[in-house]
Amino acid sequence: MIDGDDVVGSASGLSDQPLLFNVSDPKLWSPDSPNLYNVTVTMGQGQDKISSYTGFRTISKGTVDGVVRPLLNGNFSFIFGTLDQGYWPDGLYTPPNREAMVYDLKFLKDMGFN
Repeated sequence: MIDGDDVVGSASGLSDQPLLFNVSDPKLWSPDSPNLYNVTVTMGQGQDKISSYTGFRTISKGTVDGVVRPLLNGNFSFIFGTLDQGYWPDGLYTPPNREAMVYDLKFLKDMGFN
């Protein structure tokens, strides 16, 4: 597992067994700090590689001021969002590229949605 240029966790083992490793001080994902870690899984002698990404966060429920609320990383944050079913002329529901998705998200954040 990689954070920027730093390896923060790794493991090796058999493909039919769980792999466990520790990230000593993970940066938690949140809407205000959407930190993601790069992950690469290599099988065999290095011929087969799969790369992806992941984030660390907890979602739970807790009582805040006498009301049961959703908690993100142990903290209540009012979820203020939209039902996003964007329409893209070139692909109906599929954005044409990454930049279009980033623009959409930044626009919503600028309007106050989280």
